[in-house]
Amino acid sequence: MNHKVFENLSYKGVIEIYGDDAPKFLQGILTNDIFSLKENILQHSLMLSPQGKFRYEFFIFKDQEKFYIEHNRDLSH
Repeated sequence: MNHKVFENLSYKGVIEIYGDDAPKFLQGILTNDIFSLKENILQHSLMLSPQGKFRYEFFIFKDQEKFYIEHNRDLSH
């Protein structure tokens, strides 16, 4: 049996967010409680507009004091 696990992933991107204010910043714009995000656990999340409308869907990952957001480059503005 043959499997092709990965194809072209060039449409994916990663944003690194860090600094003392990073958790507070993310808490204000994501649908998840960023302070309950466990380290080294990938979590699905959404970003909303100030009016509460859906803007982006992505995965977020915390490693020590840095946050990584995996996103679809085709949907970035």
